Amino acid sequence: MDQQITAVIINRKDNKLKKGHGYHLDLLVIIVLIIICSVLGLPYYVAATVLSVMHIDSLKQTSECSAPGEKPSFLGVKEQRLTNIIAHLAIGCSVFLTPLVQLVPLPVLTGIFLYMGIVSLLGQQFVQRIMLLFMPIKHQPDYIWLRNVRMKRVHLFTVIQMLSILSLFAVKYTKSISMVFPLMLVVTVAIRLYLLEKVFTKKELIALDDEVTSFSKVMRPPSPNGRPKLIPTTIDEEMQQLKKDNGKST
Repeated sequence: MDQQITAVIINRKDNKLKKGHGYHLDLLVIIVLIIICSVLGLPYYVAATVLSVMHIDSLKQTSECSAPGEKPSFLGVKEQRLTNIIAHLAIGCSVFLTPLVQLVPLPVLTGIFLYMGIVSLLGQQFVQRIMLLFMPIKHQPDYIWLRNVRMKRVHLFTVIQMLSILSLFAVKYTKSISMVFPLMLVVTVAIRLYLLEKVFTKKELIALDDEVTSFSKVMRPPSPNGRPKLIPTTIDEEMQQLKKDNGKST
């Protein structure tokens, strides 16, 4: 579950990743690693959400030239494997630095992880929409998704998400019903697939959330020219694709 949640957050269209994702391949690699770790008595290896988000943020590229007072525009992420290899080699070498790590006060370590968690959350659209609930209109940032969805609809979407999260926490920390927590995760999936599809339009869902790919689209054969169909990576590209689909249907 941690692996898939982290993968979904990292592969959001807001990050403008160019290389395709492989959720099933990731799970296959995790299964092999879990088998090896079980035999050797090592901790299980899954993607760390906070570290993964911080890693993506550190690789983001922005425009260097901009007008005075204008914020640099986000260009994309420098996708490569070198930083991943170096970071995990450093984590492995930290085993030999245990005597030095023990000298670091516990409040310092806790503060570092707290800072990393807060900084990584600030870049998430869900947190940005929560902040908009308490922000005057004149101070609101110019987010791309605000250009396509009215503010009342944005607040409604945010409130539904907050109620879903609070329900999950309530079930998890109530001992008498905590055993049905996995079932509540399935309920949240049903809310996204059926309830939100009826409350919001497709255009609004594309702007506020990634489009849920249907099984028929996943199993659709490639285009006649043999080239794979391009997957929209930004809101503008998805809007253009939506207009094309509507034109074909009419």
